[in-house]
Amino acid sequence: MTHRALGAKLKELLDERGMTQVELARHLHLGKSTVSQYISGTRTPDLAMLVRLARFFSVSVDYLLGLSDVRWPAVLKDPDVAVVVRRAGELAPEQKARLLEYIDYLTFEAGRKESGRPGGASPDRPDDPT
Repeated sequence: MTHRALGAKLKELLDERGMTQVELARHLHLGKSTVSQYISGTRTPDLAMLVRLARFFSVSVDYLLGLSDVRWPAVLKDPDVAVVVRRAGELAPEQKARLLEYIDYLTFEAGRKESGRPGGASPDRPDDPT
């Protein structure tokens, strides 16, 4: 592990969440200077703190350490999901957006089937007009 890799990942995750170093320090009951040192690479968290950081950001420790680009390895235990993730990475941005829309549609459709509402039936207006 390089200290810089960890620092870069922490900075990236903070930026994604719109969080400050002070807010992260507060959440983890650390000093602001400790978080700052993790990000700058002048200090390395111990194993327990690495696990806390990974859990806080919902990523793997390997991802935090820069050993993997996969944030959520447990998801990839399903071979079909692993193929989808790998192939989705090859798509252009507009294709990824369309894929996400289709996944949303499939999720919506599955929810309708589970609730017992067929096809286009709404909860206020059943399919059978009688």
